[in-house]
Amino acid sequence: MVTQRSSPQTTNFSTQLPSTGDTSSKASDEDISDHDSSELTKKTSDDVFNYNCALLADCFLFFNFLDAIKEGDGLRLMGQYKYFMLYCKADDLHSTKYSLECLYQFFLISSLLSQRDRERFIWNRSVNNHGKKGTNIPLDEATEHSNNFVKQSIKNLGPNLSEAAISRICKAESTTSLILENLDDSLKRHAKSGKHSDPSKDRDLQELIKRAKEMNIFEENVGRAYNHFCDFQRDRLEGLDASKLHKWINRHKRNVLKGIRAR
Repeated sequence: MVTQRSSPQTTNFSTQLPSTGDTSSKASDEDISDHDSSELTKKTSDDVFNYNCALLADCFLFFNFLDAIKEGDGLRLMGQYKYFMLYCKADDLHSTKYSLECLYQFFLISSLLSQRDRERFIWNRSVNNHGKKGTNIPLDEATEHSNNFVKQSIKNLGPNLSEAAISRICKAESTTSLILENLDDSLKRHAKSGKHSDPSKDRDLQELIKRAKEMNIFEENVGRAYNHFCDFQRDRLEGLDASKLHKWINRHKRNVLKGIRAR
């Protein structure tokens, strides 16, 4: 049963995000405490509603990022990085390096790179090895697959291991890999996936859905509160100071002109 608790401070929360979608809730109903009803009037927000709406918004942002990679949509990825930069900057000292990395990407595509290199930087961020829609993978993941193929080939050399043999394997890696894939396809051989098997989450998911329905997590009920998420902010960018953000960007612009790269 959901009970209510008051907060010593009165906080207003924005209600701009959608209130439908994923019904998962990370916090259990045991985290919600009870106080006298006379103190309830001091509480002007709903931590349960705010928390789950924020969780849903973060999920949409992350899934959109993953979908942009699969579709090879470079422009959409750049748009996602803008959001990530603001999120990391709002996180302040905990995500300083990530916010700087996002910022310097925009310096590159906005002024530092030529038009040709800019297009390459935006669109050459994923690779499609199967020729099907929605099957792109990040370039670093493709590099890991390539390294794994080379390592297996080197291991098969046995006592014939030499620098010249390794050089031949590296130069012929893409062609050899393509030949093996075509051979497996013609023989209808099913290649084992490199993914790790995950246990079924159905039972846990059903339990989360049950609790979400019981608590009406997407129905705002002023006064509900979590012990460990007290006065939870629904909008993660609510505390972001726009003036400080502009000063931070301008400071790093000057550092670029001076040839200084903050890491």
